[in-house]
Amino acid sequence: ATVVAAQGSARDTADKGNLQKVLADLQHLAAAVKDAETSDNCIKLSSVSGTMPPALQRSMYIRPCYQELLTLVMGAEDGTAFVVTGTPGIGKSTFALMLVHKLISLKSKIVYRFTPGVLGVSKFYVLDYRGEGDPVVDYGLANLHSDRLDGHLGNDTWLVVDGKPPAGQYSGGCKRMIVLSSPNESNWHEFKKGSGVHELYMDVWSYEELEAC
Repeated sequence: ATVVAAQGSARDTADKGNLQKVLADLQHLAAAVKDAETSDNCIKLSSVSGTMPPALQRSMYIRPCYQELLTLVMGAEDGTAFVVTGTPGIGKSTFALMLVHKLISLKSKIVYRFTPGVLGVSKFYVLDYRGEGDPVVDYGLANLHSDRLDGHLGNDTWLVVDGKPPAGQYSGGCKRMIVLSSPNESNWHEFKKGSGVHELYMDVWSYEELEAC
């Protein structure tokens, strides 16, 4: 995979000791998700490093509601945003893997923004499959590398946010934005005031799903 060569002291000082490993792991993730086997209602992922976001590290069971959510998201107009929420632990973050897997098959550019915990540092991971060769990958911290993050966004970019959305009202600037957030409306109340934002609620697990999983 191609690695974006970042410039400037911010990139040199942030995560300096870990940066090359994260980029190498991201290259591995790009290949692992692309080649993931889909069978028995599961996306089966090969081993992925722990430096990657938790939702993209493991195989997943494809719930029926994931299929419904994916259909809604893929069928929406460009510029649309979605807030996907539901009971904590219900599988909102896990849906990200299914979405990324689908977008890879469409040779899309994906920016995955992840914030671990309430006070965690927001990170972004870029997987760009639009070219004919290997995907382009990049990684950074949203607060330190905001200019580079903004440079990755555009009308052909899918932005997947695992956690709180960017501050303020949604104003477009990407092909679609999918926010996977807790049901605490204070996290996304202002964001959803923007034009073209839809709320989607994930169903609780059924007994049949638990048995199948």
